[in-house]
Amino acid sequence: MKIDDALQTLTYFFNDIIGAVIPGLVFGTGLLVIHRDWMTAAELKGLMANGSLVTALIAVSFAAGHILLAVYSGAIEPVLKKVMVVKGDGVTDSLRQRQSYALFESLVEGQLKTHPCFKAGVPTPNWGFHDLRNVALSISSEGAALGRRFMFISLLCCGVGTALLLLGADYLACVLFAPRALASYTNAFPPSIQLILILAVAFLCIRRGDTFYARAMFTPFGIATTTLLMKDSKNEPAA
Repeated sequence: MKIDDALQTLTYFFNDIIGAVIPGLVFGTGLLVIHRDWMTAAELKGLMANGSLVTALIAVSFAAGHILLAVYSGAIEPVLKKVMVVKGDGVTDSLRQRQSYALFESLVEGQLKTHPCFKAGVPTPNWGFHDLRNVALSISSEGAALGRRFMFISLLCCGVGTALLLLGADYLACVLFAPRALASYTNAFPPSIQLILILAVAFLCIRRGDTFYARAMFTPFGIATTTLLMKDSKNEPAA
């Protein structure tokens, strides 16, 4: 395996870990802050000194992060799409109208028509959006890397936003029905202010994640189109 390929594989691996661990840590830390007094510096130092405990904490946070993303895609995103807060997969309909998408589709279909397989009478495929995006990712390694980077940011933002939404719901339920379950702090904002701040940050994170999802879906087409055009220009005979 080449060094660049190995480094790229490690990057994808750590991005997957970070993208799931951080939302899990946000959710776990939020529960700790809401339901008990914050640990002292000595307790935190003792916790971090225990290597096996830290490893277990990372593993639990990783699993919790994927659960949060499942909750977002299965329960939260459909509701937000109905109230027009996010577009989610619906963004593909508007991206089809972009010029770079139409140009890339025509370039791919033009090259397929010259392929011996399709000259023999095999009909050219009717591309779906994600099928054509996979072709774009395979054509340009730069576009693939950028698309994966944007998708990583999208999942990270949506995971953190989901964690904050669940924490806000937990905090509101405790304020209304179980005040004794809340930790007591001498200097704290009123519950209404705290809840508004939590929900506002969650909303901003999810909107940011939706923006980067659209970028992850669309960016590879422009880069792959440029790659194909440059390749065709190099293959043209000199005048």
